[in-house]
Amino acid sequence: VAKGTDGASGATGAAGRSLIVETRDPISGDGNNGDSFLNRVSMTYFGPKSGGSWGSGTSLLNLPPVIEITAASNTVNVAYGVSKHVVITLQANVEQFLVTDWPASGSLARLTVEVINTGNYTLAWPAGTKWSNGYIPTVTPGNGKEDLYAITTRDGGVSLRGHVIGQNYS
Repeated sequence: VAKGTDGASGATGAAGRSLIVETRDPISGDGNNGDSFLNRVSMTYFGPKSGGSWGSGTSLLNLPPVIEITAASNTVNVAYGVSKHVVITLQANVEQFLVTDWPASGSLARLTVEVINTGNYTLAWPAGTKWSNGYIPTVTPGNGKEDLYAITTRDGGVSLRGHVIGQNYS
C-alpha cells in the first residue's frame, strides 16, 4: 500500500495555561491571561488572570474568623460554625456559656477560648464539660489578665472536654 500525500497543516492551537507557584503574591507582569498563581507560603490562590489582572486571592486554608465577645451580661453564646476561636472580654460574671452548631458526631471539633478579664469576673464553662483530674479551672482575676483554653468534642457536642492551655498571661 502506497502512502498518500500529507494534508494541509491545521490551525495553531490555543496556548497552554500555567500554574505559577511562588513564595509571594503575584505582580502584574507575572503570567498570561488564563494562568493561575499560588503563593505557597500563605496558600493563597489567584486567578485565572484576566484582562492583565490577577484580582483578589482566595485562601486555601479556610481559616475561620476570630470572634470577639464583650461579656457584659451573665450569658455568652458561641456558634462553632461561625468561629473556631473566640476572645471573651469579661465585664461581668458569666453564669451561662453556650456553644451551638458543633459538627456531627465522628468529627473532631476544637474551640479555643481566649479570656481577657477586666476585673475579678468569673466564667462558667459549658454544661457537662469534663476537665483533666476533675479540676475545673477558674479564670485569672485582675484587670488585663489573660487565659487560653480549648474545648473539644468528637460526638457533636454531647461530651465536652476542657483543656487549660495557659493562664495568667500578662
